[in-house]
Amino acid sequence: MADILAPLTPGYTLIIPDHPGILIAWVIGLIALVILVVLLRERTFKLNRASLSWFAGLSLLILILTPFMGVFPRMSPIIAPGEAPFRHLMFFAAIPWMVGAGVLGLAPATFLAGISGLLLAYSDTHNIFTPLVMMIAAIVYSWCIRQRYRTNFYTWLRHPIIAAIASMLASSPSVFLVLILCASGSTGARIGMAITRFPVVMFTLGGMLLIGGATCMIVQALAAKYWAPKTPLKPAPGEVHFRYRLLGYATPIFLIVLVGVLLATWSLGQSHARKQILKQLTGTTAIAAESLGVFLTTGDQILNTLAANPQMSVGSDKQISAFLQEAQSTSNFFEWLAVLDAEGHLIAGSPPGLSPDILRDDDLFQLMTVNNESGPVHFFVTGLEDENYGLMCFITGVERQPDTQQRFLWGLTKIDENRVAQPLVIAKNALKDQGGTISVIDAGGRVVFHWNSDDRVEEIPTANLTTSAFFQGASSDGRLMLNYYQPAAGTDWGLTANLPALVIQEMAWELTRTNLLIAGGVMIFIFVMAWIGLTPIVNELESMSLAINAVLAGGYDPGQLKERAYPDRGYLKTAFRNMITIQQKRMDQQKKLSSASVKVAERQNLAETLHMILAAALVDGVCAARVVLVNSDSTTEALLSEHRFGIGSHANVLAAWDQAMAGLVLKNGAQTLNHDEILKQLPPIENRPEIASVNLLPLKWEASHLGVMWVAFTDNDDPDEAIMTFLKQLAHIASLAIINARTYRDSQLSTALIMTAFDLLTDAVVITDQNNQVLLHNKRARQLFFDRDGRFEGEFLNNFLSRHDLSKQNLYADQRVKSKEVQLRDGNLYDLIYSPIQIDGNQHANAIIIKDLSSQREADALKTEFVTMVSHELRSPLTLILGYAKILRLTGNLNEQQDSYISNIINGVEGMKELVQKLLDIGRLEDGDPLEIHPVTAEQIITRAVESLKAKAKQKQISLQVDLPETPITIFGDQMFLTQALRNLVDNGIKYSKMGGEVVVTVTGRDKRVIFAVQDQGIGVAPLDQRKLFRKFSRITTDAEADDEGSGLGLAIVKSIAERHGGEVRVESQLGKGSIFYFEIPRKYSA
Repeated sequence: MADILAPLTPGYTLIIPDHPGILIAWVIGLIALVILVVLLRERTFKLNRASLSWFAGLSLLILILTPFMGVFPRMSPIIAPGEAPFRHLMFFAAIPWMVGAGVLGLAPATFLAGISGLLLAYSDTHNIFTPLVMMIAAIVYSWCIRQRYRTNFYTWLRHPIIAAIASMLASSPSVFLVLILCASGSTGARIGMAITRFPVVMFTLGGMLLIGGATCMIVQALAAKYWAPKTPLKPAPGEVHFRYRLLGYATPIFLIVLVGVLLATWSLGQSHARKQILKQLTGTTAIAAESLGVFLTTGDQILNTLAANPQMSVGSDKQISAFLQEAQSTSNFFEWLAVLDAEGHLIAGSPPGLSPDILRDDDLFQLMTVNNESGPVHFFVTGLEDENYGLMCFITGVERQPDTQQRFLWGLTKIDENRVAQPLVIAKNALKDQGGTISVIDAGGRVVFHWNSDDRVEEIPTANLTTSAFFQGASSDGRLMLNYYQPAAGTDWGLTANLPALVIQEMAWELTRTNLLIAGGVMIFIFVMAWIGLTPIVNELESMSLAINAVLAGGYDPGQLKERAYPDRGYLKTAFRNMITIQQKRMDQQKKLSSASVKVAERQNLAETLHMILAAALVDGVCAARVVLVNSDSTTEALLSEHRFGIGSHANVLAAWDQAMAGLVLKNGAQTLNHDEILKQLPPIENRPEIASVNLLPLKWEASHLGVMWVAFTDNDDPDEAIMTFLKQLAHIASLAIINARTYRDSQLSTALIMTAFDLLTDAVVITDQNNQVLLHNKRARQLFFDRDGRFEGEFLNNFLSRHDLSKQNLYADQRVKSKEVQLRDGNLYDLIYSPIQIDGNQHANAIIIKDLSSQREADALKTEFVTMVSHELRSPLTLILGYAKILRLTGNLNEQQDSYISNIINGVEGMKELVQKLLDIGRLEDGDPLEIHPVTAEQIITRAVESLKAKAKQKQISLQVDLPETPITIFGDQMFLTQALRNLVDNGIKYSKMGGEVVVTVTGRDKRVIFAVQDQGIGVAPLDQRKLFRKFSRITTDAEADDEGSGLGLAIVKSIAERHGGEVRVESQLGKGSIFYFEIPRKYSA
């Protein structure tokens, strides 16, 4: 955990490179970044209290976040201090300056990034380029999130994560360059080390940027008002200039191709270099191993030959010394030869003067292992004279004579100077020149000698020492090493040769640098040449774009391209001039078409409209344009002069063709007559001009043939498609004008007829639009609402209703047919009927009908008085008749026919009694007799009404459904009348429902009122008949129920009961779908 919280170790310093070129590059980079910041800075940035607070807080965060919380990537190669701009992945090092880019701007963010990079360089990387790379990333990131271009690409670029990725990619070239500059060695070695370290360094930088981008997303959400400018979006450079759009497409493609070519070239060179290095390593090692085997075998043989001489066992010291000197000079192999006793003491040696303690302790151990049977041994020794030489020691036992002590022959040679070992020395030196070395391996796989102890191989990662093997390892300074093991022939020893892996990159650079420079140069040259070659074309296209925009704005000057176009591109001028000419003609035609359409829309005089259309048809080469109208039955006989219109220099002369033209179009439709066809199909005209062609266009509207429009050309026998399209459009407009004029004439006549009939109505009728503005009214409405005989179309109906205290009638509360009795200021009663007018399911108007009820009420009063009197007079006789009829059934035996007659008498009398009772009930209600008010629940009322009608519903197989609320509803009213009202509604629903139908009774409480609803699936009631439903003795007769009998009093009683309780009754109905009757009363009756 401590390695994460505080991963940086002491040794805080900056390593200044010794090479002056690197310092010059650093200074140039810093100056370039300062200039770039000045050019890209936001001139609207103001230093105020808020910006100072942000800057101070972010500066403090740099000191807190930069040196703490980080890790060192495990896959990182060993990077010495000062060799890379980034080493540790410091999680939060980039957050302060990235937040500063969003809230402060480019210049403050770059400054904060420089401070953060300087602190990171001082405490971790020790590289002077770290602040510069941080500043580059800050400039790119700041620009990305603060630019205000409007295209999708730039919109995505403003996202913090996308901007962080863009800044990482933009900084990668500078990172790679810094890695090359800060590495050591040759150019190839520098590039190789840069390639090796680049992924790790970019991982570190990318991790910091992505963490900072994610943090900026949170800051953007929490401090949106401070984040980035909120100025209006502006067009992207590619939208304004074509060259930038071309550059935007070409540059990524060029970079991808360039990088691909360079990477492919480098990859091929590296592959070839690797093969060469491995081949060299294996070849050199094989030579060295063979040389080592020869060297060891030769030494062993020489030593065995000398040890077999009897003189070595029995000779005196001088004899042995002389023999050794002679053998040394003869063999020229050993630098030192000596004979030793069993304890390792010197007996005799060559050259003279050898130290008695020539053997060290470890050498004595080797001596103890030697005997005559085992043969000679050899090993490396150190510590004798010059340590830079490889010293090889050979020991073998001297052939022992009888009665003599065991003696040993010892020989020592310098490998580097031994003539037999020279191939091994040459191989060692060849590898040393490339940074490698050779190690000698014994039979146990241990390294017994190494010329360079720093790069020695400690052990061989293979168990089989009898075959060659290749493996990789690392040097003491972390460099990747290539190792190859080769056993020495004729011995149990072997050699391991190694080379730094960087030699592959060095050789690859040597092999490919020419190709890389040529490929890069050629690609850049191609791009530059392509850009230079395309620049004139781009300028020409931009010039054309400006000219086209000028044309679209209404400028038709053909010379406006002269100052923009290049003189050697005349074809563009010609094409542009032709385009302007054609466009101007089309605009003129469109103006004429538009003018003609406006004339038609204004419904002006047909003759004027057609003359204006014909004038528009006088295009180039037209000498006459004419329109001929035909009768409604499409006959062409006896065309009237008012049906013929013409204009043009020869229109009057060619008018004699009108009859023939109408016949040809009626027979063949649209057609073009050339010079020969004119002579064949048209009648001759004296002194007529020469006509090249005539175009005939039918005037039609849907299936109706209206006439013909024809034009005559004097010099154009084949008009182009544009002219023909224009003439067809004019013919279509002429057809619209003709049908519009005829329709207007017919509508005027129809309106006059309707208004005459409308004014003859005795009821007042007013039609309004959706806003209740008067559209139409009749004479009776004017007399009713005005004292004078005026018109009031365009006025609002509410203005007139308020004059008669009718504005409170709430006619428009819901869009349904409703009828109300009102009293106007003249004292008379009127039936005010409101009905919405719907077309295609949408309301478009309202109809108000006001009917005088004064005479009707007088007649109803007389009828009511008469009926009441008759009802009282009939009640007693009917009771007497009913009683005697029942007694007749009980007394005496009646046959079946007589019993049937008695049943008919009883049913008829009971129906009359029910009618009399209804008349008496309605009379009681209208007379204002007091009601018996008691609390009663809605459930009790519904239950009594439904139970009394179950038998009747069962006869018609009608289902009676009751939907009651969970909470009981209590009503204060006359239970008998309320039950009767609901029973009448349910009975009405059963009566008019079809067999197997359904009647649903529901009750709901709304504020202080209760609403009973009875829904049936009957025949329905037409809107105009709904106003009659609640009148006494009123029955709506239809074919579906023409045989049903009824008094016409049931719904009138319901209405009277509702009104006596302070409520109302209304109906919603659609023909063929059924009806819903609503019986609404207050919860508490108030007298």
